[in-house]
Amino acid sequence: MANTTVDEDGKRTLHGLDISFGESPRFNGKAIVALASDANIMDRSGGSFWTNQLARDYGFTEDDGSLPPFTGGLSARMSQDEIPEFWRGVERF
Repeated sequence: MANTTVDEDGKRTLHGLDISFGESPRFNGKAIVALASDANIMDRSGGSFWTNQLARDYGFTEDDGSLPPFTGGLSARMSQDEIPEFWRGVERF
């Protein structure tokens, strides 16, 4: 990834910010290919999906074989009452 450095412990940083848990553009592309190749794509019609969950569903990884951690959405971090109303239409609960 452009402008990143890899520390001695293998942690990837960008201007001091730890991005080792991030996803590459190629990983996101693999998610698009997986969706486009899915014979049952209409089952997912109208949804929004986390690429790291799609990787688990379709069995793809980063080019180095790693799988970014599943971070989930706001619903994984907050109670239903804490999630802003404007975000409730974006994320499935």
